Amino acid sequence: MLVGEISCRQPTKCADATLPVEDIRSTGWVEVIKKGDPPLRPAIAALPSVTEVCRRSLLCGRLMAGTGDDEKQGFAGQTDLLQVSKSGAPPLLFQKSDLTDAGGATLAADLRREIASSKRRVVAAIVNAVDDHLLKGEQVAVPWTLRHIPVLSHLLAAAMESGRLVILTSDHGHVLDRKTTFYPATAGERYRLDAGDITDGEVRIKGARVVLPPEGVLIAPWSEKIRYGSKRNGYHGGVSPQECVIPLSLLSWPALVPDGFEVAAPYDPGWWIVGGIQRPAPRTVPVTPIPVQPLPKYSERGQAELLFDAASSPGTWIEQLLNSPAFVHQLKQAGRAAPAVERIRGVLAALDERGGTVLRQALAQKLGESELRMPGLVAALRRILNVDGYPVLSVDDASGSVVLNRQLLEVQFELSQGEPSNG
Repeated sequence: MLVGEISCRQPTKCADATLPVEDIRSTGWVEVIKKGDPPLRPAIAALPSVTEVCRRSLLCGRLMAGTGDDEKQGFAGQTDLLQVSKSGAPPLLFQKSDLTDAGGATLAADLRREIASSKRRVVAAIVNAVDDHLLKGEQVAVPWTLRHIPVLSHLLAAAMESGRLVILTSDHGHVLDRKTTFYPATAGERYRLDAGDITDGEVRIKGARVVLPPEGVLIAPWSEKIRYGSKRNGYHGGVSPQECVIPLSLLSWPALVPDGFEVAAPYDPGWWIVGGIQRPAPRTVPVTPIPVQPLPKYSERGQAELLFDAASSPGTWIEQLLNSPAFVHQLKQAGRAAPAVERIRGVLAALDERGGTVLRQALAQKLGESELRMPGLVAALRRILNVDGYPVLSVDDASGSVVLNRQLLEVQFELSQGEPSNG
């Protein structure tokens, strides 16, 4: 099943919304990729990046401009899709008006029936939530989550129940209105016909990917600050990365990952994740080595004159914790369910770098592991660190963050206090 006109969260904030894939993962879906492929495989929009060009080209499988009727016919006749379809059941496209029942509360019966059908191999649905918001809603900041796009939540639930893979993508992106400058033009919101002049922030584009105008030449802004149409919440048609780089995700239920594919490791650059600014490395206190002691001297009465050594510095709080008797005891109590000490050290270091709070996705990326392993790892760590039930390590379900209470940890494990954390 293909869901269009909604974007996934990827390192470039580039498509019609920033619907976080981790929000979808929380319902049980996983991103999958071909084995050996890189985790990020974006697509590039046709030009100009407007619906009549990009959505038609996406659904019809060739560069073109057209209407909604062209989309349905072109999608049903795509050669590649027909090859994987069963006889008498060509690819089927549902547009915005076809998705829900009269009240808008549930999926339309025809759509639910086709998604559940084992004969209909390819079903597509166009969710137009973002374009609707760009036309209005200027005073409303929408958090793009499944809860705020219920039709998408219903689609994913129906696909899961039917054991379908889901391709989540968009036809193009947009730029938001943030103090844009109006340039008079007539072709579109963010592109115009080539009249021979180019101003700062614009480029002339020509070539096979330029579908409109028919001459194959247009002028479009690469800057986010230019618009040619009336003021709206956001605009299409330019050539900025936000408008032209399109995220593409293949989603599967964990038990249904197809042969030749694997679960993609979560990836986001540090600057994308809230709180992801890298903090200075933990300050380590130099440890004074214990000098080799000479043989004791004896007094005239035969008593040894013992030498007393200065105590060595305690090192980082992580090392103090891992060497503390209470931690060693908790580790033994956990038995075979306990993570390896090096793995625990990695989790604690990630928490320390982020001031004691880290998103599960960021933690998985830091450890180089699948996010699917994080709930089990965090649960095992909580059994070790939460002595007598005190919440040294907790999880904020609303944000998906793992939270460490350093002060409580130092008390519970009797660590020497005073070393500053990075938070």
